[in-house]
This record gives sequence, structure tokens and C-alpha cells, in this order.
Amino acid sequence: MHREIEVEDALKLSSAGFVDVRSPLEYELDTIPGAVNIPLFDNEQRQRIGTTYAADGPHEARKLGLRFIAPRLPEYIEQLAAVKGEPLVIFCWRGGERSKTVAGLLDMMHMPCLRLKGGYKAYRQYVNKVLHESKLPHQFVVLEGLTGTGKTEIIQELGRKGYPILDLEALANHRGSVFGAVGLGEQPSQKKFESLIWASIRNFDESNNFLIVEGESKKIGRLYLPDAVYNGMQEGYRILVYDTVSRRVNRLIKEYVNTGENNLSQVGEALSYLTRRLGKEKVRQLRELLAAKDLEQFGRILIEDYYDVLYGRNFNAPEQYDLLVDAGNLQGAVKQIEEFIQHLF
Repeated sequence: MHREIEVEDALKLSSAGFVDVRSPLEYELDTIPGAVNIPLFDNEQRQRIGTTYAADGPHEARKLGLRFIAPRLPEYIEQLAAVKGEPLVIFCWRGGERSKTVAGLLDMMHMPCLRLKGGYKAYRQYVNKVLHESKLPHQFVVLEGLTGTGKTEIIQELGRKGYPILDLEALANHRGSVFGAVGLGEQPSQKKFESLIWASIRNFDESNNFLIVEGESKKIGRLYLPDAVYNGMQEGYRILVYDTVSRRVNRLIKEYVNTGENNLSQVGEALSYLTRRLGKEKVRQLRELLAAKDLEQFGRILIEDYYDVLYGRNFNAPEQYDLLVDAGNLQGAVKQIEEFIQHLF
């Protein structure tokens, strides 16, 4: 007979196989990181059951659900048996009918499992507590600097070397500027973004008492940084990364516009958002340069007339930083930051 398990105890299990039995649409919006989706009902079936429940009551809704699941029971059990991890932890939206049904099936087949008390809702409450209501125990090391100085490259290289990085732009699937979505597709939901942050932090060795991040505003695209992360960044060590305009322009071209015609089209569409700051004439000039594929001049105007004007005042007092790093040599910059971190921690 299965038993219930509290969310904090379940998340401490090192080899469990989490099974999300909610619909594919619910799963896509967010789930417990690493969970496998084996939906008891698909999106349409779930909607029909809900409609029946509202119109005819719970008994008729259960009968309809039984008609949906009965023909595929053998296949469903096989899918559950194929999940890697032990024990299986079954969950639905709030620990109700769906997870009870699946756990009951597993009991009948003598397949041990646990059922998450409170379901996904309990998990969300836990993540919300960690990322919004608590203070993270980590000391933040924050890389700041003008657009194109290579902060992301440095952070990713530190990650490859085994340092605990939190690549917020990668998790948000957005670079955090007016052109931030170019070539990247849709951002995750706010809930999934927070789950990805929580999972990244959770995966670090417990002995790590610091996190390396890139300086961000409160908002990345349409997503908001959780309070615990944002506040930790404000209180962290600050590293100013700098480089020449020409190298910054090259990075900008490489990252935003030199990766295919579709990206060029998306950049062109985003230019309309700059009219208020740059004026119609400057935006027209940028469109002409983009059409002519004069990317170097295009990038230089963006750097000097837009990004540096918009953000430059934030970096005019180098004495406020704990370390200054020249990004002209990637490995040299990484080594300098490594030495700084080793001295601190």
C-alpha cells in the first residue's frame, strides 16, 4: 500500500523517479524538475471531465474518466514501469483524484510508490518560500559591465571549470535587452523559470557558499527575478568587466545578427522599439545599415548611441567595484576572477 510523502522529504530523495500525472498542458507550464509526464488524461479529456463535473457532478465525471483510461490501462502501467528511479513519486495538481488513481493502480500491480502530499501545489509553495520569502545562504559574485563586454562568455567558462554559476539569461531564454529574444524562441512561464533557478541552485555542492551571476535588472524579457536572487545580487561582490568598443561590437554582431537571415529579420522588427530613444532618423539609418548588411557600423551605432547612453552611467564609478577585469583575453579574465574567488572563499 502506498503512503504519502511531504514535499521537502520527497525532494531530498536522491534516486526517486518523479511522475507528473497531470495533463501535458499543465506539465508544460511547469513541473518538478526531472519529473516524467505520464498524463492520466490528455488536455481535451481533462477539459471534458471538468465540464461534466460542473454540469452533472463528481459521480458522472468519474465515470467519464474511467471510460477514458480503461482502454489504455496495460500501456499506462508499462509506461510507469519504464520510469527510471526508485521509489516512484506520483503527483498531480494538489494530491487529489488523479494521483490517488495512479497510486492505486500501482498498488494493484504490487509496484511500490509514494504519493506527493499536496501535489504540485505543495511543490510550488516550497519553491515560493525558498525564492521569495527566504534569504539564500549563498554570497553572490556579480559580473557587471556594458553590453558586449563578454560577461556571459566569462560566466559560461567559469561554469565549465566547475564553479557554481547561475546563468539567468540562459534559464530565462532571453538576453535581457530590446533584442534579447532574437533567435531564441519563447520564454518559459514564470513558474518554470523559478523552478529552473531552484533546480540549478539545488544541484550545487552543499559546500559551495557562493554563486556567480551576471548583473541583471529585476526583469529579463517578460520574466521577473525571484526576490531572494535579486536581493542577493544587490548585496553581493561586484566585478566590473570592460573591453574596447571594437571588440564589443564584434560580440554584439556575433550574438545577435550574424547567425542567419531570420535573426536579421527579428532584429529589424525590434528596431521599432528604439524610436522613442533614438528618433526616427537614427532608426531609419539603422534599418538601412541592416539591409545593406553593414553590421559593423550597425553594431557600433547601437553600442555608442543606444546601449552606452542607456546603461553607461551605471558603470562610471569603477572605485565602487571589488574587482576590475579586462575581457580582451577570455582566459586571462577567467583566471583573474578565479584568483579573486579563491581569495574570498
